[in-house]
Amino acid sequence: MMKFINKNIDEDIAEGLNLQITLKKGAYKSYLKIIRSELSTPMKIFSYISQNTVVNYLSSIIEKVSNPVYMICASTLTLLLSTTYVYFAKQLGYRYNYLIFILFFVLGYLVGLLGKLLLKFIRWVYR
Repeated sequence: MMKFINKNIDEDIAEGLNLQITLKKGAYKSYLKIIRSELSTPMKIFSYISQNTVVNYLSSIIEKVSNPVYMICASTLTLLLSTTYVYFAKQLGYRYNYLIFILFFVLGYLVGLLGKLLLKFIRWVYR
């Protein structure tokens, strides 16, 4: 008997949350419609593009990927390793391969990512 009551309560809560989410989405759409009605045509088009769910999803991924710590580490390591590679290529008579530059950048990015994960792990351990 008690499980039946809890199940009904959980379903009521879920229905209430779904209703709340639906109301928020409706309010958001009507607010955007009001704002867009006051915009010029190029701004309306830009608004439709920028408020698209795919664009929002991609921008959130780019925001996470382009973390400044990773970029600084990647660029610094790329500079150091490329300089060393150019020096040894000139000394030993090899041709400079431009793909190596991209590989050094990816390597630096991964070093920055692993360094940040290591720092988070150390902070978590000593918490």
